[in-house]
Amino acid sequence: MGVEIKIEKILDELLLLTSEEKYSDEIKKAHNIYMKGMPEGTIELGFNNWLILDYKFGNNSSFIKEYRKKNDLDDEALLILKALQNSTFSVFSVIETEKRRFLKDIFTKKDYKIINEEKIDRDPIISRLIKFEKHYVIVDIIEKWAESSEKGIQQAILKKYNEVYSKNKSLTIGNFIQKNSIVIYKYLMIYKDVEIKSVFEDEEYYVHQSKYKILDVDRFMSQIHEIGDFIFQTDEFENEIFELYDDNVLLAEIEVINNVFNVECRNKEDLDQSNLKLKTLLSDVVLKLKDEVLNIEDLISGR
Repeated sequence: MGVEIKIEKILDELLLLTSEEKYSDEIKKAHNIYMKGMPEGTIELGFNNWLILDYKFGNNSSFIKEYRKKNDLDDEALLILKALQNSTFSVFSVIETEKRRFLKDIFTKKDYKIINEEKIDRDPIISRLIKFEKHYVIVDIIEKWAESSEKGIQQAILKKYNEVYSKNKSLTIGNFIQKNSIVIYKYLMIYKDVEIKSVFEDEEYYVHQSKYKILDVDRFMSQIHEIGDFIFQTDEFENEIFELYDDNVLLAEIEVINNVFNVECRNKEDLDQSNLKLKTLLSDVVLKLKDEVLNIEDLISGR
């Protein structure tokens, strides 16, 4: 059996493993993490591959580890699993010279010579690679993103990286993406959501946002965790994400970044209501800086 066929067989079996009832709660948790912060109605993209290859269980297990425990595997299968566990999911430029064709990671600038290069049919390519023996193999391509802007996605991911790097100077961009492939998937889902709303609703896509400075970080974090209108969502990007509700109706998403935070809403009315609630609930620990409206270009560039 060729190595590519065996890789596909293992990927299929990993996906089948997720259908077992004993993993149902873990998958619900994973899906909540994956879709947090996405606008209502966002089309899910790439979840299954992220689930089986990147998601870590609460006990630090994973579907790859569960698959190894469940099956009696030969040496080649074990090597494939190890390669999948250390896979690289990123954005690549397609480089062609007179002598060769290869991929260049737009973040790390590392070059990859691919043995199944017939799968490369666009530039940039958003893909997952594994190193098997001495060669790199494409195991997953996001087929719908030939139109993605290399500059736009690069700026969006680097923005998230810089937020984390400000607190962890030893973290390289390569390690960040290795541990946070979800940021690329979320970028693509936002891009798709923007595209659909622009085409089918015949209107510009906007986010109405207020920026605040936190005057007392300890008191702010204590209050926002205790007040029932704020629902903690995730800290997957090293920043804490909350949703703000009013009478069980979602008003805004709040992203806390060091000593500032952003309040994001889909319309001005919700933002005005959110700001009134914040003034009532947190006026002694925060200072409003400004209101702004972000359009599609701002969102994609990671402004």
